[in-house]
Order: sequence, then structure tokens, then C-alpha cells
Amino acid sequence: MKRYLFTLILILSCVQATVYAQKISWGKAFAADKSYSPIIIEEEGDFFYTYDYSSKELLLEKFDKKNSSAVYSKKYEIPKRHEFELIAVADKKVIVFFSFYDSKKSSAEIYCNTYSTTDGVILESNHTISSVPSEDNRDYNGYSFSVYKSDDNKWILVTNRLYTKKEDVNKTYFILLNEKLSKIFEKTENTGKDRLILDDMIIGNDGSCYFQKTITGGDGTKLVSLDADKSFKEYEYGLDEAKLKVPQNASIRFPNIALNKKGELVLVSQYVKDRVFSGYFFVSIDTKTKKIVSSKINEFDDKLVNQFRTEREIEKGKKTKVPEYFTNIHFIAKEDGGMIGITGGVQRIITQTRTTNQQGFSSYDQIGDAVIYHNVMALNFSSDGTLLWANRIPRYQSYSSRRWWAPRKNADYLSSFSVLTNDKLYIAYHDHLSNLALKSDSERVKGFRMSKKAVVELFTIDLKTGQKDKRQFTEGTDAETFLEPAKAFQKSQNSDMIILGSKKTKFKFGVMSFAKS
Repeated sequence: MKRYLFTLILILSCVQATVYAQKISWGKAFAADKSYSPIIIEEEGDFFYTYDYSSKELLLEKFDKKNSSAVYSKKYEIPKRHEFELIAVADKKVIVFFSFYDSKKSSAEIYCNTYSTTDGVILESNHTISSVPSEDNRDYNGYSFSVYKSDDNKWILVTNRLYTKKEDVNKTYFILLNEKLSKIFEKTENTGKDRLILDDMIIGNDGSCYFQKTITGGDGTKLVSLDADKSFKEYEYGLDEAKLKVPQNASIRFPNIALNKKGELVLVSQYVKDRVFSGYFFVSIDTKTKKIVSSKINEFDDKLVNQFRTEREIEKGKKTKVPEYFTNIHFIAKEDGGMIGITGGVQRIITQTRTTNQQGFSSYDQIGDAVIYHNVMALNFSSDGTLLWANRIPRYQSYSSRRWWAPRKNADYLSSFSVLTNDKLYIAYHDHLSNLALKSDSERVKGFRMSKKAVVELFTIDLKTGQKDKRQFTEGTDAETFLEPAKAFQKSQNSDMIILGSKKTKFKFGVMSFAKS
């Protein structure tokens, strides 16, 4: 019997959440179960709302911003085999979507319950959104619901990718709802034996939907829209490399989409020249006329590339490259129509043993799971797509465990948050104390993984010049709990941010207010 040890490395991308605080007002700490993991979903007036759920129950809570104390905390039972899909706050209601398979009707069902934001009382239960004949065959991905919402919570899109083994057919259903839960439009797309994959779903404030669409067995990924002013007829933008005039020795990959403040659709992709990640390709499109407004190739300059050079590379006179893990981008729309992009890398390392018996059959046992959070990179694009500056934020966080769920649980802690306000971009995260003393980007960043040794490091980047500065963010440190950056919530630019601190079974919320200039 032979035994092998091998490592599977998955390069993922990390969307960074975003903040800078002039002042933090913490509420009183309270005790809760260790599994308590509230997510802040909305802020309205003097209150904010959170939820937490398990396979058995849903917890809805309302807090007063003035002292971060609970106004109500209510639990609701979740029926067996009902899957939580999405939660939104709209029209003075908390709307919660669930899906399940109805064995009596042989159908895939999605419904919602609504609760009063005032007191948490249930207003309506089992409001059916869609009921489609389906096979309960999870091995063949019989059905798969996804629910998306617009930033203002006034539009909700429900999709259901359904496969019928008997017919060997894939269908995708689209249903758009308004905040009153009225159906605005429905459509069904039949892709036969091929599957339809949807990515980067964006819903505009008029209800128009923009997304990337891939049909397996098709001819690549397409950027499409369902336009509200054209009865939600699907439009394909047809942005191939020839139309975008990408040089023959170059290509674009990992496209990211967003809407800017002008209402234009923005597409930012990695630009690869001679097989090297060399910059970003920026395209903006008028969503009404469908014409390209601007198109820019932004190659990295030496100033950025040198931020990734190590002391050893500098000593030996060697050049370096910008790492390829900067794939997914979190966008912040600037008032002038430009965009700020925050991108970072996550590397997950799964360690397994493979055992081969005498018959040649192998079995696998997972003995370790680790996650490494790499550098963050901040990008500043002008309204015409010019990359004004790009900055590396050196970071090396890691967590490992033999329990598969442990790295996921610590992702809320090993993350970052940032905000754009008063012509400055602020990015903060937990770090090792020794890294505060580093004077240049080329110095080796000490790995960080233990929360009890945490300091919060704050980077400040001047929006006009790209000049960055760092300091220990003492305002973000609390003696009773550790900050969970991924849980930070900001409703809009320049508004306060709601934060969460936790330590074992102790939790507290707080409110960050920003410096005014």
C-alpha cells in the first residue's frame, strides 16, 4: 500500500470590503453563543438591522445607532430542507427568501416571508415567487436558485437554473420583482444540454440587469443586459478583442463590471501582453445607445512594479512582475464618473493524503486546510478610463487548521475594510506589530495569523497624488473584542459605518464617524 502527500492550491480572488474613522462609539458588550455570526444588512435613520441563520432558525435583530443596543431580537424557525437565499430591507419590511423542493408537487419552489422593521412581527409568510416542475436530483444539480438585489433594495432578481434528467434539458428562469414584490417581467431560456452560467450580476436603479453570461459548449463569455426601457429584451454587447482593438500580442482576461455615477457600464479586465500580466484594460459603455464611450489600455509603470520587488531582487538587480492573483475587483464609484478599484489575492491550500490499495484504487483524506490572504492593490481610474495611479498595500495573513470550516470562519477576521471620503482612500486590516516598522515596500512582510497579537494598520492614500501613508489605527482597537473587518457596513460614501467586534462569546457593535474637511 502506497501513501502520497500532495497539496492542492486554488487561486481565488478576494473582494475587499471598505473605512476610516475619526471617532468610534462602541456599544456595550453582550454575551451570545460562540456560533453567533451576525451580518449587518441595512441602516435606516437611527437604526440598523442584522441577521444570522443556521439550518434550523433565522435570527433578526434591530439596533439603535445611538448606543448600539438591541431594540429587538427575534428568532424564527426554518423548516427542514428549506434553503436560505437572500435578505433585503425595503418598503419598511425585512424580506427573506427561501427555496425548497416540494416532493408532493414535484416542483422547485421559492418563496419569501416579510417582517415589520418596526417590531419584527411577521407580516406575510410563504409568499410564493416561483413554482417550477422539477426532479429532486441533487446529484445532477436538479435546480439552483440565486437571488440578487439592487443597491437601493428596490429591485430583486430571482434566477433558477433547472436541469431535467428525463428530458436532458437545461432551463434558466428569470423573474424581476419590485420592492412591493410585484412581478415586473419573467423569461425562460432553454440551453438544451448546455448549462447557462451567470456572473457579476448588477441591477441598476431602473431595474435593468447587467451580467456576464457563459453557455457551456458555446463561444465564450458574453456581456449582456436586460434593459428596462426596452421591455427587458436581452442585448448582447459583443465586446470581443477585435472590436476592442486589443493588440495581436496581447489579450484580456478576468473581466469585472460595474456602473459608474454617470450610469455607464464599466468593464475592467486584466491586460496580458506577451503572456505577462501587464496592466488593466478599461472600457465604458453608454447603456442607452450601447456605444463605447471610452477604451483605454493602462500598462503598469515601473513605480508600481517596483513596489513588488523584494530586497533580494533589488540587491541582485532583478526585475519582477505584478502577481496574477489580482483578478476580482471591488469598485467604488467616484462622483466625477471615475472608479476606485480594490483587488486582492487569496490562496487556499488543501492538504490531503492519497492511499492506493492493491487493486489500484485510491482514497483521499483531508488532513489540512489553509488560507493565505495576499497583497491588496488599489486602483484609481479617471472618468475616461485612464489609470491615474495604482498602489500595493503589503499584506500577508494566514490561517490553517485540520478542520475544513475553520479558515472560512476566520475569513471575517482576516480581511480588510476601506472607504473613499474627502479625496482620500483609507484601507485598514489586522496586521503583525512588526510590520508597522517597515519603511519600504521591498521589505519582507511578516506573516500574521493570531488574533490575540493583532494591531490594526491603516493606509491613507491621497486620491489626487496616489501618495500613501500608514500608521497604527488605535481607534479601531478595543480591549474587549477584536474587530471583524468583513462585517463592516457603510450605506453610502461619507456616511457612518457600522462595525462589529467579537471575542469568543462576547460581542459588541459600534459606529464609526468619518473626518470632515
